[in-house]
Amino acid sequence: MSYFGRRYKVKDPQSLVVDGIRFDSKLEVAHYRKLKMMEKAGEIRDVAYHTKYTFVVNGVEVGTYEADFTFMEKSEERFRIPRIHDVKAWKTDKRNGKKKPILGPADTLRKNLMNACFGLEVEYV
Repeated sequence: MSYFGRRYKVKDPQSLVVDGIRFDSKLEVAHYRKLKMMEKAGEIRDVAYHTKYTFVVNGVEVGTYEADFTFMEKSEERFRIPRIHDVKAWKTDKRNGKKKPILGPADTLRKNLMNACFGLEVEYV
């Protein structure tokens, strides 16, 4: 299909629903399934999808961030390390062959605000 000469895809809402949760992409579905397997194996717990965080600086709300996935990771037989995963598409750099995430202009700002306001590191997967 084309619209003014450009191709576009129509998303099928039925294809991205897993366990009653609507996902934004097939990459998120694949990562969700991986995390659920890790949860069943006892490596992680409390897997949550689209957890919202509000950034407050000097008593003023300056923005929000919706993490794709949050969970607790095991450390020394206790679940105490909070982890945040943001699912991104990756591209290969033609010069050196390394893969890096495709980031929008606000992604780095959100990552830095999560670290500054909550002390949490956002990992791109």
